[in-house]
Amino acid sequence: MVEEVNELVSAIPFEDAKVSYFLETHQALFHIQAKYRFFFLNFFEILNHYPAIKETYLQRYELEKNFALQSLKVYMEKGVLRKDIRAEELDRIIEV
Repeated sequence: MVEEVNELVSAIPFEDAKVSYFLETHQALFHIQAKYRFFFLNFFEILNHYPAIKETYLQRYELEKNFALQSLKVYMEKGVLRKDIRAEELDRIIEV
């Protein structure tokens, strides 16, 4: 699952920021999550019983938060999003 997500994210053309890429990427991420739904259906049980998986998940979560923040900043720079969004608002968007 992690390899598939990495492959998907590495193919995002940030230099050509379009909302369609954002939507297509998230649609592909949802398909990956559906493919590995057993993980999400047993999420807390897996994390509680497998410390190595929990550590990997927590590391990925931080990477994904940083990726989301950088993505939003690119969209702000490119004019896809408003340029005056405060850091606190960006954090709330990412945490939701």
